[in-house]
Amino acid sequence: MTDLVTALGEDLPPDLVDSAADWDLKVTGDDAVLECGAGAFPLRFPGLLDDWPAAAADSAYHISNFAALLRGHHPSTVVDNFPAFVPFLAHGGQAGMIPPNTAWIVAVRVTEACRELMVQAVRDGDMIASRLLPLVHRARFLLLSAPTRYGADVSYPTETVFNNSHVYAARFDQARLEWALDLLNYEDHPLLRRWSSHRIDTELRRLVFVHDSSGGASARAPLCPGGTAPPTGGDPSNDGHDELATWIAREGFLPRFMLDESWSATRQVVGARRWLALPIGLLTLPVVGLVVGLAGGRHVDGLWILRGMAISAAVALAVIAGFAVWRRETAQLWCMRLPAGATIGMIALVALPEDWAQMDWSTRAWAVPALILAAHGYLVLEAVGHGASRGQALTRAFRVVVLGFAHAVGVVALAFATVVPSLVPKLGGPLASMSGPAMAAAVLFAACVGLAAGVYAQVLWDDRPVTYPLTHLPFRGRERA
Repeated sequence: MTDLVTALGEDLPPDLVDSAADWDLKVTGDDAVLECGAGAFPLRFPGLLDDWPAAAADSAYHISNFAALLRGHHPSTVVDNFPAFVPFLAHGGQAGMIPPNTAWIVAVRVTEACRELMVQAVRDGDMIASRLLPLVHRARFLLLSAPTRYGADVSYPTETVFNNSHVYAARFDQARLEWALDLLNYEDHPLLRRWSSHRIDTELRRLVFVHDSSGGASARAPLCPGGTAPPTGGDPSNDGHDELATWIAREGFLPRFMLDESWSATRQVVGARRWLALPIGLLTLPVVGLVVGLAGGRHVDGLWILRGMAISAAVALAVIAGFAVWRRETAQLWCMRLPAGATIGMIALVALPEDWAQMDWSTRAWAVPALILAAHGYLVLEAVGHGASRGQALTRAFRVVVLGFAHAVGVVALAFATVVPSLVPKLGGPLASMSGPAMAAAVLFAACVGLAAGVYAQVLWDDRPVTYPLTHLPFRGRERA
């Protein structure tokens, strides 16, 4: 229970922690009692540990009764301080003398009742309840996800806490969604606005993965819907039933440029993880061709290199499109706004006089790094604006630059090999006769222009980050603009 108690107590306001320091939990028979250390009053929950009937309505009835009990006995004390009570409830009292499985049942049932009480208080205009409700949502989610997250250490009685596995699954999913909505809209909540970027990232990972660290894919077992245990047998896919995970990846991970987490979440939901790696390999082939062209001598035929790059880029785009038709969730893996913007940059570049294609390498030497740095700098600002810390923004933006550059090289190779010779014959002729290094230099320069255009063209579209799926209209959320 130590890990759960630690998680429940993270980043609580100091005034709440101080208010709960004198409280304790006692269990007598089936009754639970919250006692104030100063002896002011006890808060008794008669029959809290009874076995409830299996009907879903009965569970709701008992929880409503406990909420009414809280409402009738010192509701302001509970509403004003409850998030700080939860850690010691889960700990089994200040001394931890209550068995962990019993303490967990107490914490879960009391939290369900308190959430019901606080939701009603918010409806009645209680500003303190409105301020603290997100922390109650968080505590509820952490408690209900504990069997999946910490089940190796404690045998959590998930079958008896509500005496109905379907009720447990429904309440788990509700708790997860409520906390996800609060977290994705953290700027609307004063207490969450104080959290660091690292804390927000950790909480986002907890919504999707069993582990909350930033480790590799091996540390990212999926937190399955309904609070079920992650599947065994090597493939963590749950056949796509966890739509919430892809939504969190799109609305939480991608705006913060958390590409690794987005990939892990989406691939686990979609399945076919090995096949989803195919477009990555295909996207790298045009870049490999670019390197071969730059390293080759003048005897290397630039046209053949260009055609090879164009073919691999076309196959990559066809595979990406095929995956998107098969499972639309895969479209958010590739940051498709980047190649769309690179296409705009390519159109603008081709419209210029064709002299740029025949400039020697020394003329382009300063333009290439300048364009890359300009794109990276803009992405850093965008990542910081979406909540990433400065250090995180530098590394995450670099990954987006690498992906955007691979997209841009493919777009340029396709344009040079197919469209440009027909639309701009004055440019197509010189390109067809170029040597390998000259062709690669022209592609490199055009790709950097396309990368910068793909990044900066984002301001012309809508208020979405460059990593967001292309032309997607979101429907989920408390409010839709």
